[in-house]
Amino acid sequence: MRIPFYAWIIALSALLSLSSCHRYWEANTAQKEKAATTRTLTINNADWTSLSEDITLFRALERLTICNNQLSEIPAYINALTALERLNVSDNQLSDLPASLVDLKSLKRLNLSANALTELPEVIVRMSNLEVLDLRNNNLRELPQALSQLKKLSAIYIGGNNFTEEQRRMFRKWMPFTKIILRSKAK
Repeated sequence: MRIPFYAWIIALSALLSLSSCHRYWEANTAQKEKAATTRTLTINNADWTSLSEDITLFRALERLTICNNQLSEIPAYINALTALERLNVSDNQLSDLPASLVDLKSLKRLNLSANALTELPEVIVRMSNLEVLDLRNNNLRELPQALSQLKKLSAIYIGGNNFTEEQRRMFRKWMPFTKIILRSKAK
């Protein structure tokens, strides 16, 4: 008997929830095989402090959401997720990003809202395929003009940071074709 896809997602969610006690997932052989074809993975409200290298087993992953956890870093081996198009790591404790993130050539949407960023990680200005960047509710005081090099960036969320009106006017000059969204809360 073949197990329906939705049943696999429910089972995986349950495994991830149970494994949160260990702060990361340690996959067995059957889980590794299923992980290789999984396209969406959500790990929310699990109090995870780190990601095990097992995350690299999700080779087909297109969307990864790890919100409202306790992550203080994203491991460099995240670059193994080459199909990743959307990465949401909001509501964690991130203050920097690994340089290897630039290797994610398919990444179009990056949500870093509600973290501990005090400056924009340098790797972001080298992520040429980014279309949407969410930086809301961090502790940013400035943005580099190099953001204007991101030609595909259509929207950037910057509300809830420490920008002056003069800075916001500058950002609009640097990025005239990018929608700059000032609201600090998600709709």
